[in-house]
Amino acid sequence: MTRRTFRQTLLCKADVTLDRTLDAQRVMQMRFASPAAKSADAQAIKQGGTMELKTSGGVNVQIGHRITIAAMLHLARIWPLNIDFDSLLSAARASLSADAVVLQNASEFEQDRQTLAENLLQSFIAGVIELHTIPASYVGEVSDVPEACPLARYQATQGEAIATRRHQLLPLDPLTQHLVQHLDGATSHQGLLDRMVAYVAQSDVVLQHQGEAVTETSKIQAILQQKLLPNLKRLAECGLLIG
Repeated sequence: MTRRTFRQTLLCKADVTLDRTLDAQRVMQMRFASPAAKSADAQAIKQGGTMELKTSGGVNVQIGHRITIAAMLHLARIWPLNIDFDSLLSAARASLSADAVVLQNASEFEQDRQTLAENLLQSFIAGVIELHTIPASYVGEVSDVPEACPLARYQATQGEAIATRRHQLLPLDPLTQHLVQHLDGATSHQGLLDRMVAYVAQSDVVLQHQGEAVTETSKIQAILQQKLLPNLKRLAECGLLIG
């Protein structure tokens, strides 16, 4: 078996002239997403340090530009959503200045814009950020009545893995598989909890906590209640929720 890197091909009509040049100006027309800075020490960065990020391939990327650092932190805060360049730049500047009124030389102001675009391009090449052309088709927060897309709910009835809106296959444990089936945009958190408790009580699964089987309904409910919101947040981060 030969393990080759998966390739994606974009087919174009014969009369389309391809321009493969990568430059900062084109980056400014894109949208950006990245969780890479989630583990970064924001306080140390604010004190004038640098940010070091590690790509999925194990490559370390160091960033010393304050605007770029602030932008990466903002991308981590809004993950898995994406954001356009101008909004990202504004959010980065706002996080550095808070409510203060700031005067900056016009050439320096524009240079920050150019440097951010160049750094984002290099970060994309290194595998630190994602580039998008349209807004995300999923939400980043858990609502009072969470909703998964119809395809995901259907797939949850058929097997232990579902496709997310981020085009990834997400494996599910039996309890989460049952949960996804009821993310219909009409059932509250309490309603979801009630269905999870009923599922454990009526199915042949055994709920275990700290290595011991839990059979009392009140304890089952307490454990599942504690796990429900973190589980929903994980599904949101995976790009599974649309409402």
